[in-house]
Amino acid sequence: MEKDPFLTCPICIDIATEAVESNCCGVIYCLKCARDILSESCPNCRGSPFKWRETLIARRMINSLPRLCPHCEEKTTFGELKNHNLKCPKAVRKCSIKNCDFSGMNDEFLAHVSSNHHKEFLERFDQDIQSNPKPNTADPIAPTKNSKGSEAKLGSTGKFYCGGQLEGSCCCNGYCGPTNGCNCRACMLLDVQTRKLEKGYWVNKDGATCRRGTSGKVYCGRKKAMHQNAYCGPNQGDGCSACRTLEQQLVSRYYGINE
Repeated sequence: MEKDPFLTCPICIDIATEAVESNCCGVIYCLKCARDILSESCPNCRGSPFKWRETLIARRMINSLPRLCPHCEEKTTFGELKNHNLKCPKAVRKCSIKNCDFSGMNDEFLAHVSSNHHKEFLERFDQDIQSNPKPNTADPIAPTKNSKGSEAKLGSTGKFYCGGQLEGSCCCNGYCGPTNGCNCRACMLLDVQTRKLEKGYWVNKDGATCRRGTSGKVYCGRKKAMHQNAYCGPNQGDGCSACRTLEQQLVSRYYGINE
């Protein structure tokens, strides 16, 4: 299949996986490739500092692209390839148990685990279930129900909103969205779960992923003004208005979320 240059990561020269977009020139990178870039400048345009953001539109386009399974050559899509590989009869799996060099196809692998690593498998399964609770939605961009049972949809910020009343004091109109601004506690949980954020990361009211810096303040790393060389963190200094708002909400409305 011919690769679309718009959706191809310039680092690995393949269709971008978990696509992110550079803030400076809009070039698409794989999330892993972007994280591995050691230079402070953009590899494409040399803009500095090199910053990137998630791009849901590019991810949706990539997930719909056709793809052949490398094992059985069945037709699937980029978005479904991972799930297909889990059940592909010709996929070869390697045992990850220390000092075990077994490899085999699905049925052979399951028989091997059952016969040789029954106890280790159950222990790891229990650990994974406890550390990775089932997300509220399988499709990160589809309307879904939040933990309050209200239907939530993505707004213009890329955050989920249900339109219900917000908990506690608010800087907005007192409602969760419905298209932008602050969201309720249940919809913030959806934001964290669907973006699969690590502990200590949240999404501010502008839709930017953020975390605490060395100063203890919340930062998203974005440029704060068009004509100023001023950035929100990423580790110290003054945060942007959206991160300052979130910092206050983390001790009230969002207390305990993803801590």
